Amino acid sequence: MIEVNTKVLNSLKDNMTIFRSRGFDTLIGKGTSIRGDIAISANSTTVIDGDAALSYITGVVPPEKVATKTTLMVNGTVVRFEKPLEINVHNVIITGQVTCDTITVEGTLAIKTGAVLKAKKILYRELIIETGAVVHGQMFHLDHTSEGEQT
Repeated sequence: MIEVNTKVLNSLKDNMTIFRSRGFDTLIGKGTSIRGDIAISANSTTVIDGDAALSYITGVVPPEKVATKTTLMVNGTVVRFEKPLEINVHNVIITGQVTCDTITVEGTLAIKTGAVLKAKKILYRELIIETGAVVHGQMFHLDHTSEGEQT
């Protein structure tokens, strides 16, 4: 007979994935359009189901370091507004469409089935691309790239 410590197992399960459903802190709903910038607070999740024309999306805390446990979920459309769009968030899940200049993801970048990501530069630590997702741009792994090296 195999004994399983369910407390340890549940703890591991809880910490293994960014896909665990925890709700959200900010929602830009379907049918809503915004223009401007988004700053995501530490330990929070922002969901974009509508349309966003932005200059930057960041999960930044002083001194300009990405806050851990910030998550951006894009089910709608995100495009640049007036100047280059920089996305710098700890975790990003895309099921919609994102067009930006640079996306930097210190945690996990997940591009789900049917999603489209177009960026000049895509920098990531962990990457998940599901079958049927479309990705355009140069990809750089944050742990393994030096100046000029591509993955």
